[in-house]
Amino acid sequence: MKYILRKGVAICSVLLTMAIILLSGCGESNTGASAEQIASAFGAELSAGMIATNASIETEENFGSAALPEVQTRAVLDVVLTEDFYERTGTLGGYGIDAKDVLRKTADEGQVIRATVVSTATRRGESWDIQFERVDMARVEGMALSQYGVNSYVLDGSDEFLQLEEEVEAARLVAIEEERAQLEAQALREEEQRLRREAEAEEARLEAVAFRRSMSGIWESSLPVEYDGQPYVGRSNRVNYTIHYRVSIPQGDDLRGQASITLFARSEGNTAGQEDIVGVFEFDTRSRSFILNEIPEGNYVGWVIGKGWTMTPDGTETLIGSGTYRGRSIGLVLNKVSSP
Repeated sequence: MKYILRKGVAICSVLLTMAIILLSGCGESNTGASAEQIASAFGAELSAGMIATNASIETEENFGSAALPEVQTRAVLDVVLTEDFYERTGTLGGYGIDAKDVLRKTADEGQVIRATVVSTATRRGESWDIQFERVDMARVEGMALSQYGVNSYVLDGSDEFLQLEEEVEAARLVAIEEERAQLEAQALREEEQRLRREAEAEEARLEAVAFRRSMSGIWESSLPVEYDGQPYVGRSNRVNYTIHYRVSIPQGDDLRGQASITLFARSEGNTAGQEDIVGVFEFDTRSRSFILNEIPEGNYVGWVIGKGWTMTPDGTETLIGSGTYRGRSIGLVLNKVSSP
């Protein structure tokens, strides 16, 4: 049944595919179905909470024959509401409280709605097949209250509605306060983390500066350079010699710069040769070491130092260095002999 609103009245057209209503004849003098049969058939089409009664036929006409009657009838009847009707206007709930539909009453139990129906009845043995072609009656919004789920709704304006409204509002305020507290706690944690990072960065900076300043000065090797774990011994002009170093790190806070390096070839306690070169130093404050790199090879003994040293302080007065040259390890110990 398709409802079309027209000036507040619902006009219902019964489709040909509607379920066939078979009603037994009752021996009335009508040409077609009786008023009671029409009311019964129409009542079967109504929503729950509605019944059809007090039907009377205004006019009828047989478009068939006496043997195969096809009678069109216009009748009036009363549609009586057996329950209150309500429509859903929204929901109420949330913030941890189960939501319920909010229902507003649209019609009262016992309300009578006058309807005019046009139907066609076709004889089927001792019964009538009644199809409704037109229905004029006022529209009732919503559904009968029994059609809404149990405990799934509150009636608008009822005590239950007002109580639920208060509970939801209280829960909403609690949720707002909890969210505010969470945001404040998060902001506090983030601020504490920021301050901690700043403090750690400042501590690291001060340690780096102190470490850099402690490295300023002149460092000399009291022991010869080791080559694969043994003192390196070179030979020149039939003279055996060992290699020693002096490294001069300038004063300052810069973590990268140039260092003066002097290589000594010593034989029997005497200096057999000397060479001055310049290397680049770079401090690694995390590992508390510094690297001598970009060191050119000297003409005399410079090759022994290789391409770079990693120097790690042992206490405050000794540097222990290691490097490689042509795939072989080189070791060096430097002692601080003077400070700026």
